[in-house]
Amino acid sequence: MRTKPYIGYAALIALLSLLSLQIDTSLSLSEQWQLFTQPESASEFRDVFFMQSQLPRLSITLLVGAMLGLTGSLMQQLTQNNLTSPLTLGTSSGAWLALVIVNIWFVDWVADYSAFAAMAGALVAFGLIISIAGVRNMTGLPLVVSGMVINILLGSIATALIILNAQFAQNIFMWGAGDLSQYSWDWFEWLLPRSTIAIVILIVAPRILTLVKLGQEGAAARGLAVLPAFGALMVMG
Repeated sequence: MRTKPYIGYAALIALLSLLSLQIDTSLSLSEQWQLFTQPESASEFRDVFFMQSQLPRLSITLLVGAMLGLTGSLMQQLTQNNLTSPLTLGTSSGAWLALVIVNIWFVDWVADYSAFAAMAGALVAFGLIISIAGVRNMTGLPLVVSGMVINILLGSIATALIILNAQFAQNIFMWGAGDLSQYSWDWFEWLLPRSTIAIVILIVAPRILTLVKLGQEGAAARGLAVLPAFGALMVMG
């Protein structure tokens, strides 16, 4: 019985995905299916556009959406707060600020180290939040309040840097806006192996999250090292 809602959600996502492929294309459903099953049959521009632009963008969107959903759910269950997200925890602003800094002052690193910079920025932001809220308030409102403060602070710094260095920061506007128009299968292939951390989370997290629901003292009484487990899952998320 519990699987029925998930089947419904999966069907809805599949339907919406199919509908999104009908935007800005003159291909019929049968033609799209033929291209999907026989990519070598693409001969016209509209065929190539469908195969090399629309499909990879849809695939990237679904993959990124799934990862964001998993991360948000993980954070909410760890903190036992439905307001928790990468935005309210300030980690997204930390990643954004790190990318801005790299694009302005470390241009040679952009191609190879942008992902590492974003990860480092998010971790620094999370570290600041922990230092403000305290390790004993990781499941309370102080965590969210601290996260919002850090989010506003780092976001403001990033915006100021962009305004003062607009000529160097123009190429990151698409990243900030979430624009996928320039992405192809190469980016999907780059992203897919980096998303395999989700498998580790799905294997490791359920038992830890079940114990976390008992509270810090209850989880510790049952043998869980609360803070190390909390930190490890947050870093993976």
